[in-house]
Amino acid sequence: MPNVWWCNQTKCWTTEHANALVCAAEAPAQRVNKFRRMVEHVRIGDIAVHYRSGIGVVAVSRALTNPKHGVVTTTGGSDCWQTPSTGWYYTAEYFVLQVPIPKLGFISLASTLRVTDGPFVGGNRVRQAYFMPFHKSGLDVLRAVTVVPWPTWALVP
Repeated sequence: MPNVWWCNQTKCWTTEHANALVCAAEAPAQRVNKFRRMVEHVRIGDIAVHYRSGIGVVAVSRALTNPKHGVVTTTGGSDCWQTPSTGWYYTAEYFVLQVPIPKLGFISLASTLRVTDGPFVGGNRVRQAYFMPFHKSGLDVLRAVTVVPWPTWALVP
C-alpha cells in the first residue's frame, strides 16, 4: 500500500508541476530541513496531495521514481530555485483537479486525523511546512468533497 503525503506548494508549484517533479532544496536552518528531508522517504507509487495557500488542494500526484539527493535542475526557468541548489527530488505524475478544493471544504474533517508531523495544526490550520505525512483517510475526505473523478492510482484501498 502506498504512503500518502501532503505537499504545500505556493511559489514552487509552477516549476515543479511543469517539470513533473517534487523537490525540496536544503535549507540553512535544521528545523526547516525536517519537512524538506521527508521527501527522501517517498517510494515509487506513493501519493502526494498538493496544496496551495489561498487556493486549496490543486492536485494529487504519484511518485514515478524513488527520491534522489543532488542538484535539482528544471527547465523553463524557475520561480522556485534562484540558483542551482542541492536537495531531494523525485519524478511524479500529476493529476490536476479541474476545480481546486478550498480549505474550508475539507479542513474540519481532515484536521481530525491524527498524523504525527502531519499537515494540520490546532485551530484547523494548515502547517507552515513543505512536505509531511498524510493518511489514506485524508484522501477519502478530499475525494468526498469533489465531483471530479480521480485517477485509479489515487484510489488507495
